[in-house]
Amino acid sequence: MSSIDKKDDSDRTFRDGITAYYDTRSVTYDEEPNQLHPKLAADLIRFAIPHLPPAPHSLLDLACGTGLVSFEFSRQVDDPAYVHGLDVSKKSIEIANDKARKFKVNANKTTSATPEIVFEYGSANTDGIPSSVKPKSFSLITCCSAFVLLENSTNPDRVKLLNYWKQYLQPGGIITFDVPAQCQVIHRTVSTIAKKYGLKTIDMSWISKEALETMCVDAGLEVVQVKEVDKEYTNEKVYATKDDMTPLEDAFERFMKMPFFPNAKAMNLGRYEEMKKEFLNAMEQFRESDGRIVERYRFLIQIYRKPL
Repeated sequence: MSSIDKKDDSDRTFRDGITAYYDTRSVTYDEEPNQLHPKLAADLIRFAIPHLPPAPHSLLDLACGTGLVSFEFSRQVDDPAYVHGLDVSKKSIEIANDKARKFKVNANKTTSATPEIVFEYGSANTDGIPSSVKPKSFSLITCCSAFVLLENSTNPDRVKLLNYWKQYLQPGGIITFDVPAQCQVIHRTVSTIAKKYGLKTIDMSWISKEALETMCVDAGLEVVQVKEVDKEYTNEKVYATKDDMTPLEDAFERFMKMPFFPNAKAMNLGRYEEMKKEFLNAMEQFRESDGRIVERYRFLIQIYRKPL
C-alpha cells in the first residue's frame, strides 16, 4: 500500500522506490506468513461499521494495494453499493482487479449482494486522486498501512491532506486509517536517527494520540476514535538478548537497504557507522528486565467524521 507525490528529486526517488517495493511485494502480500495486513484490514472495517451513516454504503480505499480492505468492506458491510480503490503500484492494482472478478463470480454463485468494485492507478496524496473519483460520493474513506508514507516531503502537511480527502466524503461520512503504535520501536528509532543524519526517511516521531486528535480537529473533522488496539497483529520479534545484539544490527542493515531510506547508499562509510552506533545505543532504552529488546506490532486506529 503506497503513495505518490510530485515534489523535489528526493521525494521522487522516495516515491519511485516505494512503488517498486510494493510492485515486487504485491505477489505475496496477501499470503505473508504473519498475516498482519489481512487482520488489520478486517479490524479497520469492523471498527468503522458502527459509525457509518445510513445505507447504502460506498468506500474510497486509498493506497488500496491488493484490495484487502475493499473486500473486507464488501463482506462485512450491509448494503455495500460501490467500492473504488486507488494505488500507485500497478502490479497491486492488477492483482486487485483479478480478485474482484473472482469475488463477483463467487458472490453470484451464492446469491450474495456484491457492490460495484473499481480498482485503478491513483495516489492518496494531495491532488493525486483521479477525476474518475467524484467529490461527496463516499460514506467511508480508508487508508490501511500507508498513512505514514503519505506527504513524505521535508515539510509534510497532513492537515491539508485530510482536508483534501474530506471533499470526497458525504456529510456524516467517516475517514479511518492506522498508524504504528509507540511499541513499534525499531522503525521509530532508526527513522528519528536517520533524519538527524540528513537522510530522507519516513518520519514517525510526530505520532501520538494527542497529535492525531489535533490534526483531525485542524482539518475540520470530528474525532470519533483514536485508540491503540489492544492486540498484537503478529508475533513479537526479539531483536536482542542479554548477550547477543546481532539481530538488532542485522535489522539496521536491512532498513538501510529499503526504499524508506533512499539516500543511505550515498553516505560516507564513517558517518554510516556512526549512525549505526547511535541507533544501537538508543535502542538500549527499550531493553526489558530479562535483557531482551522486543518489537511488538500494535496500531493506533483513527476514525474521524465529516460534520453534517
